[in-house]
Parts: sequence; structure tokens; C-alpha cells
Amino acid sequence: MEENENTENKQKTNNQEIDRMLEEEKEKNKKIQVDIERRKNLEMLNELQKEKEMKKSENEKAQKETLVRLSEELKMINELRKNGDSVKKMHVGEDDLFITVEDHKEINPLYIEMGLLKFINLSYVTFENVNVEGIDFRGCNDIGINPQLVYKKSLRNCNMEGIYISPFKDFTEVDIRGCKFSDDNNPKTIDRMNTTLDDAIYDETTTYNGVSFTKIYGECEHKKNKKN
Repeated sequence: MEENENTENKQKTNNQEIDRMLEEEKEKNKKIQVDIERRKNLEMLNELQKEKEMKKSENEKAQKETLVRLSEELKMINELRKNGDSVKKMHVGEDDLFITVEDHKEINPLYIEMGLLKFINLSYVTFENVNVEGIDFRGCNDIGINPQLVYKKSLRNCNMEGIYISPFKDFTEVDIRGCKFSDDNNPKTIDRMNTTLDDAIYDETTTYNGVSFTKIYGECEHKKNKKN
């Protein structure tokens, strides 16, 4: 009887020891798995950091190349100015003129900060999916901007004074609140605008020759259904 009890106790002890060893093994495996995951995460972070640094390096290189080219163009423009000749319009590709930001494009800050937009030939640039809100286009040539194609159909707070507005431009439901227009380049522009801009989204902050659009066209029906 006593021998059986001893045997059972030994067996029980052995089972407990086995259970303990199994638990320890499980814990070790968990730690190993955690270490593996950590290494994977670290490797992924390192790869992302390398990509980020590579892109930064590529962007800096591209910006330097752009600055060098723009510097040469500016020298030419300054020479033309000194000689009294008309300023040459630079031909800039859209890949250089625009940068991609999330779901849209924006004008390369270099061109804005250096005031170069007015020296670029924008006649054929539609600004498709480009965010142009708040851009000052004064002094630019007849830009080919398509109001229906710009990002979010918005020209809010743009300055278009002196820009020729083609009668074929469709401003239907285009947000032009805060935008400034004038007919400095063409006295007949106002007549054309009467047929192209009356369907746009505007309010008293939109001006034409300094006169509020609400005074020119009255209340805009589209504005009532549009959230600010």
C-alpha cells in the first residue's frame, strides 16, 4: 500500500515537473517569438529610414539641379531686362513645376518663393488636380488653367488680376470665393466674364475690378448649397 502511494507521489511529482518544464518552454518560445517580431520590426523600420533618406537625397539633388537651371534662366531674364527686350517665358515641364502631395499636386514652392511663375509659359498648363488655392497669378501670361480640373474645383483666394479669362472657360460650381479678377489686359474681358462666371460659387469676398461679385451678379444660388 505504502509502495503504491510512493509510486503515485513520484508520478505526480514527475507530472508536475513535466508541466513546469512545458510552461518554461512555452515562455521561452514566446520570448523567442517576441524577439523575432522585434527584429522584423527593427529591420522594417531600418528599411523605411533608408528609403526616406534616399528620397530626401534624391529630392535635394533634384532641387539643386532646379536651382542651377533657374539661376541660369534668371541671369538670362536679367540680361533681357537690362537690354530693354521683352522677357523670355521659360518652358518648364509639369514634372518640374508640380510636386505630388498625398492625393493631389501642388506648385513647386521654389517657383512661388522666387516669384518665377510670371516668367513661365503657362499657356498650355491646365493645372489638373493641382491645389491652386491662394496662389498669386498676377503678371503671368494667359494661363491655360482649367477651372473644372483644378483640385477640388477651387480657385479660392487666388489673385487673377490682369489675367485674360477665355469665354470658353467653364466656371460652373467652381469655388472662387476670395478670388480677385480684373480686366487690365483686355477691356472686353468683363463682357466675357458675365457669361462664364455667373454659375461659379462666390460671395462678397470675390471681387472684380475691386467690386464685390454680389454687387455684380447678386446672390449666388450655388453658394447656398455649398458648405464653407
